[in-house]
Amino acid sequence: MTTMLKRASAEQVGVAWLKTLPELAGIGAATTLPALSAWNGPSFITVGPSLGGIPDPSNPTRSPAVQFDCYARSPNSSRPPWNAASQLAEAIVDATYSVSQSCILTVPGNYLHTAKPASLPRRITGDVEALARYSVDIMLTYSPQNLVIV
Repeated sequence: MTTMLKRASAEQVGVAWLKTLPELAGIGAATTLPALSAWNGPSFITVGPSLGGIPDPSNPTRSPAVQFDCYARSPNSSRPPWNAASQLAEAIVDATYSVSQSCILTVPGNYLHTAKPASLPRRITGDVEALARYSVDIMLTYSPQNLVIV
């Protein structure tokens, strides 16, 4: 009987990477936006979808661009806190310039090698419930562990 290797999706790799960033400690991150009542604070970051990438036929490394959406709310105001959402997106971009970008994270089944900006943060309008939202695309380069190429 063959056991299938565990492989994390690009979105799961992105969430795991966010959770290692000291500047974003305590800010919720997941692949879907939970109900506002489930937030731990005034901000939340969703990771995904994967916007694609070009696979290398001779190397199992993956390099998809992944969308990171930064949400912020002001519980005592009906105005979206645009600056708070913008600051989250800028912190994500700035984290990609870290000097320690070589094998920066081991996610179950994968090594994350690099995280690089693929876009600048952009303001997304039209959200309901006075949520501010900024989006930024990050290219994650990771490879599966224990993959045997025959």
